[in-house]
Amino acid sequence: MGWFRVSIGRIMILVALLAVSLAFVRMAAFYDDEMAAGVALPGMLLPWGVFQAVRLRGRPRGFWAGFVVAGLAATAAFVWATATPGSGLFLALVAYTRRATDLFRWMQIGRWMLFLPRPMLAEYALFAVVWALPQIAVALFGGLLGREAFGRGDGSPLGSSPPEDTMG
Repeated sequence: MGWFRVSIGRIMILVALLAVSLAFVRMAAFYDDEMAAGVALPGMLLPWGVFQAVRLRGRPRGFWAGFVVAGLAATAAFVWATATPGSGLFLALVAYTRRATDLFRWMQIGRWMLFLPRPMLAEYALFAVVWALPQIAVALFGGLLGREAFGRGDGSPLGSSPPEDTMG
């Protein structure tokens, strides 16, 4: 993949997308700290996916479009789960967080965090990654499905026979 021209318009679109995502993260932080932590990483990756889906062509566009659609659905499910305690998805999220915490205790992650200049910030960042992992995994899966659904790369949709060579 070659370099692309950087235009002021593209940079403005990317900055606007990042500003909107940061506004949503800030709005989530007013509601709940855990919600903001879980929305922060997808909130940074999804605007990049929108930018790439608009910029690219072919199968890469299909990947990024699927990534954005599945990522938005997974992030919306995360927000709903954290906003409605007692729901099944919330209980699954709590169980997932407990398993991750048990894994961190087993790996003694907290021991090396004590030597960092700001251990609470490192712990918050670690849990932000943990809470974003299921959403990012769903987004990647959606991207792979979108890439396959977009076609083979020769312009023919899936399920159709490839174009025959008439020259030979």
